[in-house]
Amino acid sequence: MQSEKSAGICHYKTSTHAFTGILRRRFSDFRVTELDLNGVAAVLTSQDLPEGQYHEDDNKTYNSVDAIVEEYKSMFPEYESCGKDLQDFLEQLVENPRKECQPVVLKVTDDKDKRRKFHTMFRNCPFLPPIETHANHPKYDTTANDDNNPDQHTITVMRKRSNKAKGNPGKPIRRAREPWPGGKQYKYVKCVMKKINMDCATALNRISRMLYISPKVLSVAGSKDKRAITSQWITAYQVHPDRLVNVTKALSPQLEFGNFEYCAQTLGLGDLSGNVFEIVLRGISSTENHVRKAVLCTKANGFINYFGLQRFGTGESPTHHTGQLLLQGKWKEALDCVMRPTSDTRSDAREVLMSYINTGNVDEALKRLPRSFHVERTVLEVLKKKGNTEEHYPEALLALPKASRNLYIHAFQAYVWNSVLSERIELYGIDTLVEGDLVLPRDQIGELKRKRKREQDVAMPSVDGMEPIVVAQDDIDSGKYSIQDLVLPLPGSSVRYPQNLTGSLYEKYMAAVNDESGKVHDVKQFQFSEFPGTYRHAVYIPGDLEHKFYKYDSIDEDIPEFDEIPEEQTGSKFLALSMRFSLPSSTYATMLVREVTKMPTDVEFSKSLEHVSIE
Repeated sequence: MQSEKSAGICHYKTSTHAFTGILRRRFSDFRVTELDLNGVAAVLTSQDLPEGQYHEDDNKTYNSVDAIVEEYKSMFPEYESCGKDLQDFLEQLVENPRKECQPVVLKVTDDKDKRRKFHTMFRNCPFLPPIETHANHPKYDTTANDDNNPDQHTITVMRKRSNKAKGNPGKPIRRAREPWPGGKQYKYVKCVMKKINMDCATALNRISRMLYISPKVLSVAGSKDKRAITSQWITAYQVHPDRLVNVTKALSPQLEFGNFEYCAQTLGLGDLSGNVFEIVLRGISSTENHVRKAVLCTKANGFINYFGLQRFGTGESPTHHTGQLLLQGKWKEALDCVMRPTSDTRSDAREVLMSYINTGNVDEALKRLPRSFHVERTVLEVLKKKGNTEEHYPEALLALPKASRNLYIHAFQAYVWNSVLSERIELYGIDTLVEGDLVLPRDQIGELKRKRKREQDVAMPSVDGMEPIVVAQDDIDSGKYSIQDLVLPLPGSSVRYPQNLTGSLYEKYMAAVNDESGKVHDVKQFQFSEFPGTYRHAVYIPGDLEHKFYKYDSIDEDIPEFDEIPEEQTGSKFLALSMRFSLPSSTYATMLVREVTKMPTDVEFSKSLEHVSIE
């Protein structure tokens, strides 16, 4: 299990009294609100649709089979008995959306308005696959040629067919193109996405499945924590806002959308200025006076801006170790690290992955591994096609999405950065600059981001494109720069290094990415020359850090949001600390909590904590 020391996290900025508190006892104890590049918070306040031209579908949403069946019965009570056939058909579709089902033929009246409404209501059923309906279908409607009842109307409901099924292979079905309300200039809808206890990738996949759109049309500025309540901006390419409202109706409160507007540009990774956090620590083990002193000291002096443990994964093989193996060209070891299960991997998949690592049986692994394990299955598919041999391991690793491949290299860069900073602190401390340090004044960073608009990687800091200044002794004597301007480079091909002993610390870590012969392998995508590197500030001072205390009696009691914590409190058994603060992107809230409490942030330590009563 990953520890702070193994990730290079070794020191504190302040020296206050240590205490413990339980973080994320409930997901409502951790709230994150994204700030866009102009500092506007992603707060969901309205689900009103923006001005524009809308299609005239009935806005009522149907979120269950029962709701659809009841609607049919209410429209056509004369044929209530057909409701059972409709229910059986829809339940088959829900159980297996990809399977072809026998169409259902429903009797309807001659009321044109009701028939039209029934045809159109399937557009507002986000839980169903695409449905098509036909009036008096000549193939399935057995009453069409009934001479005894020539005026009988029917509607046939069926799974939307592919063109191949229609005898026209090679072309996908195209839906009738509806007018886009944003016009030619504003091709995207931008809105707030609020999610509860759901990671970002899962949220985007659920949206794409429910709306039957490609995940590629959805963009966010950065991922957010899973066990939390988070709000962030999202853009979608020509997805009607009312369709996202339908998703909200189906999935609320776990996933909601609102504050819609049309925009000309999609969001890119890193298109945010930061996040606002509201964090609750339960079962505080110290007094209010000691805790208050620690919070105020952190607010005044800041914390060390380490990459948090979540940057290095939860698996038995940390992501930075995998990155180092890739840079060294140790393909078999790297591939095994990619395939090794994490602490969150479900038990059946864990068994399959460990069996593959131990036996190398690709066919068996592909047969048993759940399809949701896309990364692992991508590797296995290449090995099945090319052969499970050393010469094909690089090809299997290159088949991974670029973002996934780069994650490992970026984790190694982050590990080097953490480790060098810790050694720099041992050499020079963390309160003053020394000659040869590199600085980038913080007040220049925000303006740079707004100008550049797009960042290459959300996990990397936001100072790319700025050349750091080498500190001279005159700068130190005059106080021109402060410790919060200090930056260290994430190693890469295009960065400069400190002109003092700190610079030489990088050499031993960079030597580790060569093999025993000292040569670099020939797979370009995993060569260090492909990663330019960047700069990251060593210290962050959270000047807007606020705190309140809350006393309560039950360990799982709902603790009010920060602004709603009352002055008069009735609890007396336990003490909670609530903090609110904002941080720039890629700055970890867990490192601020670590500085305040002086407690480790690894999972095992967190699991060991218990509620401490107020003495």
